[in-house]
Amino acid sequence: MTRVTLSCQGNSDRKEFGGYSRKTTVYALIVDDSKPVRSILTKVLESLSFKCHEAANGVEALDQLAHMRRPTIVTLNRHMPEMDGFEFLGRLRRSQQFRDLTVVMISTDSDQASRTAATSLGANAFLAKPFTPSEFVSGLHALGISTETSKPSHTAAVTNPTATPAPTPVPP
Repeated sequence: MTRVTLSCQGNSDRKEFGGYSRKTTVYALIVDDSKPVRSILTKVLESLSFKCHEAANGVEALDQLAHMRRPTIVTLNRHMPEMDGFEFLGRLRRSQQFRDLTVVMISTDSDQASRTAATSLGANAFLAKPFTPSEFVSGLHALGISTETSKPSHTAAVTNPTATPAPTPVPP
């Protein structure tokens, strides 16, 4: 049995983005040094009608943000070369333009210290690897992120202590 937890941290200071429908294009930025993980997350988000942009590290992610439409969500790996997830998240939260983006930190570090560090830096949610695509989607729904919702909520928590991995879990 695998313990899978998605912890979400709310912040009432952050602006909520407006409602949208399937006809409106919503964007996601997927930041992970693992191409297979980026591919899986892209496939899942595209199935929810997101247009996805990918980056292999924080430096590439900053460049992507400068050249893409504002994303609704950023998925962010903790451990990456050049600029790791914590450094990128810190820069994001210090930025006037992007400080209120919804960020899901993804990491193989599932201990409480890592979760606390991620949320204290401003991550809206923390997802431990390995996880299944359906657990990822459930976490998005817990955050209120869906192309079928009109008002996302930045406060939610999803815990599934008895989850068993699907045949194709996202690798660590």
